[in-house]
Amino acid sequence: MCHQSNNVGTTGMGMIGNFGKVKSGGIVLLGATTIQLAKFLTSEVFSRALYFWVQAGPIVVHYKFTRWFLKKTKAPLEKRNEVYDSLHNKYSKRSFDIALHLRGLYVKMAQIISSRPDFVPPQYVDIFITAEDSLPQWSIDEVVNEINGTLHSEFGLSFDDVFEGIESIALGSASIGQVHKAKLKPEYASAGGYKGGDIVAVKVMHRGAEGRFHHDFQVFRWLCKVALKGWGPILDECYSQIMSEFDYRNEARSLSRVRRNMMISPFQGRIVVPEPVSKLSSKELLIMQMLEGKKWSEAIEDDLALALGGKEEASALIKAKRLDLILGKEKRQALREGATDASVGGKSSSFDWMKGLDLKKKLRLYSLYKRTKSYVDLMVDVQGHQILTNGVFQGDPHNGNILLMPNGSLGLIDYGQTKTLSHEQRLGVARIVLALGRKSGRAEIAKEMRALGFETKFGNEKTLAKYASLFFDSDVAAKDEGCSTPQLYFAKLTAEDPLVHVPDVAIFVARASFILRGMGTILDKQICTASRWMSQAEDALREQGHEDAAPL
Repeated sequence: MCHQSNNVGTTGMGMIGNFGKVKSGGIVLLGATTIQLAKFLTSEVFSRALYFWVQAGPIVVHYKFTRWFLKKTKAPLEKRNEVYDSLHNKYSKRSFDIALHLRGLYVKMAQIISSRPDFVPPQYVDIFITAEDSLPQWSIDEVVNEINGTLHSEFGLSFDDVFEGIESIALGSASIGQVHKAKLKPEYASAGGYKGGDIVAVKVMHRGAEGRFHHDFQVFRWLCKVALKGWGPILDECYSQIMSEFDYRNEARSLSRVRRNMMISPFQGRIVVPEPVSKLSSKELLIMQMLEGKKWSEAIEDDLALALGGKEEASALIKAKRLDLILGKEKRQALREGATDASVGGKSSSFDWMKGLDLKKKLRLYSLYKRTKSYVDLMVDVQGHQILTNGVFQGDPHNGNILLMPNGSLGLIDYGQTKTLSHEQRLGVARIVLALGRKSGRAEIAKEMRALGFETKFGNEKTLAKYASLFFDSDVAAKDEGCSTPQLYFAKLTAEDPLVHVPDVAIFVARASFILRGMGTILDKQICTASRWMSQAEDALREQGHEDAAPL
């Protein structure tokens, strides 16, 4: 009895002791959790996310409520346009300030938005187009320190070993890094067989940029759930592609590959791609041939200024062209007849400008139009060749990445977002392009979309065929169905039959198509990429012996 009691007492003491250990461990665990929570709440990740939602949340809520209210009250189109214009005027500058404050992915998204003036409201385009140029630059001392550290750790060299000098003002400061013009020492101007000359562009990655982008994407995923339904798959592909930019060795390889392809293409002599100094490039540092050209968008505006007699007139005309393309026919006509504000369709409309021009200026404009059209057609053809013939293409061919060279050729830069297609992916895209270009029935187009990997919730072939046109051809259907922008058309299609799966290959082919269509804005020209790419799609399939590529 006593023995049993002693055991119970011993066991009881053990239980109390163990409970004390558990309790003590819980306190330790709670303390550790509290410390981790405190670290998170004071981290840059939390502060950036909090700033975004505090600043952008009310904007999202206001837009969503407005959309619900206008639908509920069955407001007429004129009233809807008036209300939305008011919102765009109110929030475009604030949205720009949010992006500029946070930089990183937010500036990247602003750049993407600005590349489609017919996809988003003009108020946003006009201000977002300045996002990249508005970013503050690192000081030249910081840049040289970064270059020096990378050269030392990767190659056992110093800045002074490799460079004779570097310009203090950056050629451009972007969301991931910035670029400076520099001069190589003679012994490195031919390193590893490099033949691009001693004047180079040096791309240096911003410290901490990769981590910020990763966490910012999580915020955008929530934004898609709340306000941009249906854009999740597209954002996921953007994530995988943009995050690949954080290794400049990938870009160096892409430059080499695309450069070789262009040198043996039908566009040799008309397209220039810079040669990388691969032997001296690393994850955070890219050295490449300097292309001495002017941004194509700036060249167009300069030519317009020359034709019209002033920079202000050129800027106003470009803005008017955007409005002509973005606004519905009814509203555009009303603005031209009744508006007094030159920024929205009064004196700055393209009609009024043309009416007041003398013959000499009209001839200059016509010459500029023809020249610009030839460059747009060239870019569309080059992109089609890269996608359908080479299977390696620039996923971000916006105007800022195109240079007008002194000899009249186009220089293509910034291959951080290069997409490589497999053999089957390339042929799958070719089949869709061919079906769209031939204006095949919706059943045939839907079949090729499914073969590539597209899947919708209800499997509606009519809606799937519409998705195909929006992704790979033109914005004509959007206008035909009363949607003033492709974004609204996409929302309409999503409401009819939402996309369940979008193949990775489609995202950047579609994005390239969107950007190329946007280039037609200044020309009032509707670009149909599938129609333009038909012959290249036929050639790609004919090489494989496919009967469906037979001449029409």
